[in-house]
Amino acid sequence: MRNEKGFTLIEIIAVLVILGILAAVAVPKYVDIQEEAKMAAAKGQIAEMKSSANLAYAKLYLKNAAQPTAGEIITELGSPTELGTAPDNWAVSFTASGTSSILLAVTKRGDDEDYAATGTWSRPQ
Repeated sequence: MRNEKGFTLIEIIAVLVILGILAAVAVPKYVDIQEEAKMAAAKGQIAEMKSSANLAYAKLYLKNAAQPTAGEIITELGSPTELGTAPDNWAVSFTASGTSSILLAVTKRGDDEDYAATGTWSRPQ
């Protein structure tokens, strides 16, 4: 019997306890990281929407030689309610807030409603 090699029951239980502790610590952290990544992705989409508004503003400003209103910029953008292509399609909204700013919102990505962010585009002075 002394030549037999293997793990004792106590060693196996000790390893399982250690793995359980690691899992209890790591799983909540993984969930937090996933939520932070979704928020960051939605904020990135808001930045892309601001860039699109800047380009529409510049195009209209050069075309008309006058500052366009927020409504004109949204019209130039085509009033999109969805950006991107599946599976990376974003539900978005552009809403004029007065004549010089646009409220931007992302409400979901594909079917996942955990992606949400808001922002404001303001016309340059």
